[in-house]
Amino acid sequence: EALRTAERVRQSVEKLEVTDHAGTRVPMTVSVGVVASVPSHGDVLRYLDLADQALRRSKGLGKNCILLCDTPPVEGKIKETAS
Repeated sequence: EALRTAERVRQSVEKLEVTDHAGTRVPMTVSVGVVASVPSHGDVLRYLDLADQALRRSKGLGKNCILLCDTPPVEGKIKETAS
């Protein structure tokens, strides 16, 4: 559900018609890092760190994408899910 919500937000922001004071369109993008919750691996701070890593990686890939960290926190593997 988090991935679908993040993608809806990303698409909505991308479609926004934002202009600067001179009337020039200013492109808007969203980058999101998502971590899959695995109750048996409970460290909330670790989940936040993994989501932050995914967010930073999504920005490094050119922005405007969503990355999912879908493995248990002990592994911290991040993979691209949308762009």
